Amino acid sequence: MKKSNGMATAGLVLGIIAMPFNFIPFFGWVSWVLTPLAIIFSCVGMSRSSENGGKGKAVAGLVLGILGVVSYWVSWLIIGAAVAAS
Repeated sequence: MKKSNGMATAGLVLGIIAMPFNFIPFFGWVSWVLTPLAIIFSCVGMSRSSENGGKGKAVAGLVLGILGVVSYWVSWLIIGAAVAAS
């Protein structure tokens, strides 16, 4: 039986869970907590992928984590610009 890469799976799941919270008002902090964890777990999963496989999951989790951080900051920049314009 082939071993699974739990860290890669955890990074992917955290990235998937964190993305919708970026766009829900007053719940962006959940994304701010989960996206760094997704990035960390995915990086560890990528380093372990030579032993256990799961490199695709790790890469997907890393991409979702990075997109989560970027979308979080972009949303705050948009909110700041809207507040400054009013």
